[in-house]
Amino acid sequence: MKKKVILAGLLCCMCLGLTACGNPLNKLPEATEENIYDTEEETTGNEAADEIIDVLTDEDEGGIDGDVLEFSVYDRDDDEDDKDQSDVFVEIVIETDEFEYTGYYIVSMEYDKEDGWEVDEFVIDDDEDCLFKPLVGADEDEDLLWETIYYDMDLFYIDGREFYILSDNMGEFSASNSEIYEEDGEFYNTMNIDFEFIDYDGSYWVEYEVTFKYYYDAYYGEGYWYFYDCVLPTSYELR
Repeated sequence: MKKKVILAGLLCCMCLGLTACGNPLNKLPEATEENIYDTEEETTGNEAADEIIDVLTDEDEGGIDGDVLEFSVYDRDDDEDDKDQSDVFVEIVIETDEFEYTGYYIVSMEYDKEDGWEVDEFVIDDDEDCLFKPLVGADEDEDLLWETIYYDMDLFYIDGREFYILSDNMGEFSASNSEIYEEDGEFYNTMNIDFEFIDYDGSYWVEYEVTFKYYYDAYYGEGYWYFYDCVLPTSYELR
């Protein structure tokens, strides 16, 4: 009799073990909030997590194409009844040639017996702040600097002398002391622009400090700098 009880207990434990092993929720990455992405191997070691990364870096799927630097799961909401659905809350850091992006998403996953876990859809987690950090300053764009001098400087005075900028007045120019900094989640690029104002009696060189602000257009999938503020010249040099 004891043997039968022991045997029944063993069979019960085996069944429970098989059930646990067969639970598809166990194949999802745990919510540890730790980075699980290996940049050298380009994988998390988890098929479901890698599937999420593939979608979030696919432009055709609405993702951002770039190199993944970090990936972590900070929460999960599993369907314990059916065990074939789960909302996975993920943080991903992606680097492109122009910016570094930190995004927070709620990814709806569905389990298929043949293909495993697949991404059904994803949305931005509104409770978190996504961040686009520019890696290239406005000084890389000579057209922007020219347009800034021409349109945003327009007219200024130094010691009573009028400097009214037209295309004929525009000479050489250069940028220096460029610095990118963050303030309240916004990014700015300050620099000194030294440019030549060509007049009928000679060339005048003036320098002023300008600040650009960074904006990422999610609709077009690109970011750009635009003129934000400047400190007008107070002196000039005749050459």
